[in-house]
Amino acid sequence: MSALTASLNTPARRSRTLWSDAVAYILRDKLTLAALIVLLVITAACFLAPPYIEGTLGIDPNRTRVPDRFLAPGEKNYILGTDQLGRDQLIRLLYGGRVSLAIAFSASVISLMIGVALGLLAGYYRGRIDDAIIWLINTLNAIPIIFLLLVASSVLISQIIASSMRPR
Repeated sequence: MSALTASLNTPARRSRTLWSDAVAYILRDKLTLAALIVLLVITAACFLAPPYIEGTLGIDPNRTRVPDRFLAPGEKNYILGTDQLGRDQLIRLLYGGRVSLAIAFSASVISLMIGVALGLLAGYYRGRIDDAIIWLINTLNAIPIIFLLLVASSVLISQIIASSMRPR
């Protein structure tokens, strides 16, 4: 009886959550940890680059320097070198990364809002509304995205051409 009482008095261990499993996996796998650190450093560098205001700090990613054309990486303080117009490639890379990350974040937030709204509608109304939303999602998932992009671009291009042909 005392062994049973002793086992009941020991505190229960907390169960492992999905997040704790993910953190444990990342810490165990050195390659994954290294990739995560590299991604975090690149993201931080893009967002910590000085704000782009012409004339501030003398950094302009679009400023051309004809004498500095085609410099190799490391020459004259250009870590990644320059392009054919003499523009610093590192600065252009940082500002381009900032724009790309902002677009990716915006697309993720928009997708999240649409998904939550459709999920709430499907869960609240059930029945035919739920079936219609599920049918719409399954149909969109069945269409290859490249085909959908080609159709959308051809429609947009034809509209642009048609609008440019109209007399003003």
